[in-house]
Amino acid sequence: MSSTPSQDPAPARSGEAARSGSRPVVIAASFAFSLLGAALFALSIVDAIRGQWDHDGGFYLLRAAYVASGLTPYRDYLSIYPPLYDLMNAVPVALIRDRVALAVALPAIWIAAGCVVSFAMVRAFTGRTLAALAAAAMFPVFCIANEGTHVTLEHGVIVFTSLALIFARRGGVASMAACGACAFGAIASKQNGATVVLPIAIMLWARRSEVSRRHLLGLAIGAAAPAIAMLAWLRFDFAAIAANVVGDLQKYTEASQQGLTSLPGEWARSAPTVLFLGGAILCGVALTIARGAPNRLLIFSLLVCALAQLAPRLLRNYPHYDLNAWPYAILLVALAAARLFPQGAPGRTVAAFAATLLVAAIATCLPQYQRYWSRPGLVETAFIPSARLIRAVSNPGTPIRQYGTEPIIEFLSGRLPEELSLPRSVYRTWSTSGIYPDPAPPPGVPVVLVDTGQRWMPAKRADLLRRGYQTQFRGGTAQEMVEVMTR
Repeated sequence: MSSTPSQDPAPARSGEAARSGSRPVVIAASFAFSLLGAALFALSIVDAIRGQWDHDGGFYLLRAAYVASGLTPYRDYLSIYPPLYDLMNAVPVALIRDRVALAVALPAIWIAAGCVVSFAMVRAFTGRTLAALAAAAMFPVFCIANEGTHVTLEHGVIVFTSLALIFARRGGVASMAACGACAFGAIASKQNGATVVLPIAIMLWARRSEVSRRHLLGLAIGAAAPAIAMLAWLRFDFAAIAANVVGDLQKYTEASQQGLTSLPGEWARSAPTVLFLGGAILCGVALTIARGAPNRLLIFSLLVCALAQLAPRLLRNYPHYDLNAWPYAILLVALAAARLFPQGAPGRTVAAFAATLLVAAIATCLPQYQRYWSRPGLVETAFIPSARLIRAVSNPGTPIRQYGTEPIIEFLSGRLPEELSLPRSVYRTWSTSGIYPDPAPPPGVPVVLVDTGQRWMPAKRADLLRRGYQTQFRGGTAQEMVEVMTR
């Protein structure tokens, strides 16, 4: 099942350098784009350390630590999402003892993986190396703007969705098996990864005369094999899976924070995000209605998927949800650029992508980021010091009682929360004592107060002081203060 230029949205091979005789210009531009991309990637790591902290960064690190310690999702701890992301992150957590290094390395690895698959996907669909380099360089900027510089499920969706689209385009029995495995990977990272099934189906339909039973069998086996392996790891405990992924997910959806995202509010939060996603949607619409555009059905499916991934922002104001739209949005922009700039006009192409990357570079220089990056953030002022203190005053098997929710503290300290199903606190009704109904922590258990302005926090701190607890550490920012107390 091979691809042909007439079936694809853009030519499969790039001839911009060869046809124009300007190969040195393209090579120089590629080198410059690569350097800029590396610089933007470095800034994303700075943001992971000093940028605005995202609770998910510690949440999924701690869940990876659960799996690395031998615990199983659904059976041993609550999880409303598929477990693949936890399982993948558990491998480096089990192999590397330095938790501080892991807290920086893991998001860096996922961002780097996103850059690589963005390059490969755009290159596969357009044949344009410069467009692919621009996509790879822009991905760290998109992560900085949308809380993607921390460990979050959306990275798994991005990587596996991009890989599934690449293998679907290649055809071949082996590629279809890989496509099925990657499509399962997107879904097993987070449920909304299922959107990738639509463009895969469209590509198969467009080449239906070439698709044999072997191709479909390869696709099915590729998807089924990892699914069966994962179910075996979970001991085929369908009751526990259903209780978590169906029952607890419903409770979370009903009781978690609701916040309608408005366009003015999103513009104030991240104007570059609005411009990029709005431009991607316009590109999708233009390519869908353009006369003579090949495979408009595939373009339309990418547009539908991008909109579907953005829809949750209308219900819940979590900026990292925008990350899920990246594979579809960047592909729509790249396909529009390939149609707008002919292969025989490298000068215009280089200028267009240079302008794009310049805008991306400027976007990372906004004052809001400079404020974050110019001074130590929560990781340096609160999380690392508190974790070091907890390790010093407690044994490895001692749990932590935390009033508030910053799982990064448990992860960095190598300690488990006193209540292993701590994520239930997300949708539990909080009492004046925080997430624990018992007002008295057990003897020898360190207590962590994460004060983000909760009404019950002053009373809880006063109660602990009356019980003989003393503050051993206090640090953070005006918006979030972390305090470690022992007795």
